[in-house]
Amino acid sequence: MVLLTVISSTVFGTNALAAYWAQDLRHSMVSGFLMVSSMCHHYNSCNNYVLTQIDKIALYAYIAYGLFQMWKKQFWAMRNLFMSIVGIISAGITWTLYVYGYYTQSFCFHPEFGYWYHALMHGFSSLSHHCILLLH
Repeated sequence: MVLLTVISSTVFGTNALAAYWAQDLRHSMVSGFLMVSSMCHHYNSCNNYVLTQIDKIALYAYIAYGLFQMWKKQFWAMRNLFMSIVGIISAGITWTLYVYGYYTQSFCFHPEFGYWYHALMHGFSSLSHHCILLLH
């Protein structure tokens, strides 16, 4: 099942390509960094401390840059309403799958189905960043 999370990490490559196409090179680099670090982290079954820390750095950079872009692109403006709603809901689902799951030992931390939820979390996280890219 580790292979599932490695494969689902490649979804961040779509963010890197979309950001590159939109000429947002920083977003493209952060997304690519997260994809590579996530693939390496999950491939080694989360046992390598250094890879875990690098993956956390990439994740925090991804979150921070996404929040910065949402603020910069005025996500509250009426022209951005639909993309903002979809992006915020996707980010909320991502947060629920990981943070709520951590405290309740469910979702991403479920002993049997955690890998499936983690793959789903990768998808929702990618969707929220695609929405950020589509903001005007």
